[in-house]
Amino acid sequence: MSKKVAISAIHMTVAFMLCNALYPQGSINQYNNMPKTKMETGDELAVHPNISMKKNDKLFHYNSVEAFISGKLYDGNYTYKALLEHGDFGLAAAHKIDGEVTILDGKIYQTKANGKTSELKLKDRTPLAFVSDLSVDLTWTIDKTFTKETLEKHLKNRLKKTDYIYAIKISGTFNTLKTRTYRPVLSQSYPEFSEVVKNQQLFKIHNVIGSIVGFFVPPSLKGVNVPGFHFHFLSEDKKHGGHVLDLEIDKALVEVGELKGYVVHFSEHQNFQTMDANK
Repeated sequence: MSKKVAISAIHMTVAFMLCNALYPQGSINQYNNMPKTKMETGDELAVHPNISMKKNDKLFHYNSVEAFISGKLYDGNYTYKALLEHGDFGLAAAHKIDGEVTILDGKIYQTKANGKTSELKLKDRTPLAFVSDLSVDLTWTIDKTFTKETLEKHLKNRLKKTDYIYAIKISGTFNTLKTRTYRPVLSQSYPEFSEVVKNQQLFKIHNVIGSIVGFFVPPSLKGVNVPGFHFHFLSEDKKHGGHVLDLEIDKALVEVGELKGYVVHFSEHQNFQTMDANK
């Protein structure tokens, strides 16, 4: 089998037999038979008009975290049009790590290092992404003060199936939020990710209405993904966003969807074929 054919086999059953064993309640779906409807042209903003008639109950993951970091695969090479076929809710890295990307209700929002948030187009591309559809299985309200640390403990207590993946949305008025975005990498010789992190831009936002968007990945998927909670924020007015570092909230609506499988699409970057993540 040629390298081109091998890499194009994007939903690799062999590579993810582990996920199949870990998640007997679901299976790895190759999406070959999923009905689709016509999408907008690449020049339009990223809107998800019921792309699939069937809700996706699996986490779709483009690229691997290890390849993204170790291989310095920072160039966007997977369109948001293609990504939205697998879910309308999630997180992504921006092209050349230019900020942070949040996906909510089928629209793609990029928050840059200057703090400005704007909507991306379907033709724009990402180097790393995680999406699903948020089909709510659990919902409740919170009416006491939580920080990010205590909120995550609260969520773990409510999520009884500790080896599941969960899509999580938390909506309300946040007393404070500490968020992060990155400055873009512009040099031809891309720096190590440890150097990229040093150039992160931090923001503190007060009394803002919005939603946290993210996932919980169980410890059993360590090595495939990063275990734990991963949250981004998007304000209701779409002016603020970023990766959530800390928060304070005392009243919110929590919506959780149980995800029953895991699908990985290998990076389409040409360097992915020859990279050595062990270096």
